Amino acid sequence: DIVGLQEVQDNNGSINDGVVAADQTLQRLADAIVAAGGPRYAYTEVVPEAEADGGQPGGNIRVAYLYDASRVSLVEASGGVGDATTATEVSTDAEGRLALTLNPGRVAPNDPAFNDSRKPVAALFDFRGERVLLVNNHFASKGGSSPLFGAIQPYENGSVDQRIAQAAAVNAFVDDALAAVPEARIGLLGDFNEFGFLEPMQVLTGADESAPVVSDLLDMLDATARYSYVFEGNSQALDHFFVTPALDARANVQVAHVNAEFADQVSDHDPIVASFDLADSDTVSDGGSEGEDTVASEDNSNSGGCT
Repeated sequence: DIVGLQEVQDNNGSINDGVVAADQTLQRLADAIVAAGGPRYAYTEVVPEAEADGGQPGGNIRVAYLYDASRVSLVEASGGVGDATTATEVSTDAEGRLALTLNPGRVAPNDPAFNDSRKPVAALFDFRGERVLLVNNHFASKGGSSPLFGAIQPYENGSVDQRIAQAAAVNAFVDDALAAVPEARIGLLGDFNEFGFLEPMQVLTGADESAPVVSDLLDMLDATARYSYVFEGNSQALDHFFVTPALDARANVQVAHVNAEFADQVSDHDPIVASFDLADSDTVSDGGSEGEDTVASEDNSNSGGCT
C-alpha cells in the first residue's frame, strides 16, 4: 500500500543545472510498475534545495513515497505539503487524532546534523479511518569506514557522530508524537546506514537511555535472515524498520532478498516488506487483505529504480 523510496534523483539525474523536482522521475517509476502488472501508485515528495543533500552531484537525491490511493490516503494538513527548510510539527486534530502541520513534511531540516545529508520526511496516512505516521530516512553515508573484520581494529565507522545526531533528532520527533497521542502508530523506515547494535540506532530507539520508544522489526526474524546486503562477505543490515508498540504487536515482516545474493543487482540493498493488521479486535474484517496495511521500504541506487 505504501512504498518508502530512498535515493530518488531529480528529473534529469546527474545533470547539474538547478533542476530539483522529481515528479517526472516518480511518474516514470509509477508507470513502470503499472506496465509490470502492479497497481497505479500516486506519489509524494518534499522537493529539496539544490546540492544540499549530498549524493551524486546534480542528482539531488531525496526520500519519497509511493502509495496506493485506492487503499490509503494522505491526511490533509493545515499547512499543505512541506518545503525544503520548514519542519513539520506534530499536533492533534479536533478529535484528538494525530496530525501534522505539513504533510508530508521534513523532520528537523535545519538541524546541523542533516547538513549535506538527506532530510527525513514524515507522512501521515489514513487507512480505513486508522492513522499511520511514517518517517522515511536516509542517514549519512558510512563512507570512510573500514571492513568489520579487516586489519584495522577496532574498525573505523565513518560519519558515526553525524548519524548519532540525526538519530537524536528523529527520536525527539517520535517523542513529540507519542506525547500527543501515546498509542500512535509510528514507523521509522529506510536506509539508516548503520547496524542495529551500534550507538546511532540505540539513540534512535531510545535504548541508550533505557527508554526505548520503537523496536526494530528485523529482530522478529531468525538471525540468519537479518540482512539487506552482503558486503565483503559479511551479511549485514543497514536498512531497518522501527515501529512503536501500537504497530509492533500487529506486524509481519520479511526482507526480500532480490539483490544481496545475486551478482546481477539492480540496487545495493534488499527491500524490507512489513504488513500490519490495523483493525481493532472487535472490528477485524473477514478478509485479511482488507484489514492489513502493507508498507515496503525500498532503497534505490538508481534514479527511481525499484524491484
